[in-house]
Amino acid sequence: MRTIEQAIETASENLPIGWRIRVDVERGSAIVAAIRPDGTDVSVYEDETSLSDMILSAMRLAFGETKTSKDG
Repeated sequence: MRTIEQAIETASENLPIGWRIRVDVERGSAIVAAIRPDGTDVSVYEDETSLSDMILSAMRLAFGETKTSKDG
């Protein structure tokens, strides 16, 4: 398992250009979203159990959408 710091470092080094990841924390929950270059966001709703896993899932989502847009 990676720490949150490690997940953020991995994302900051590898996230596709123009993409961002946002972590919103409120009482009782946390939401991680991948922000597309156009500013729209996609929340990460996976069965991940840790914030670090959710951050890495958001990064994988960005890679998936970037690859799809280049292929299409």
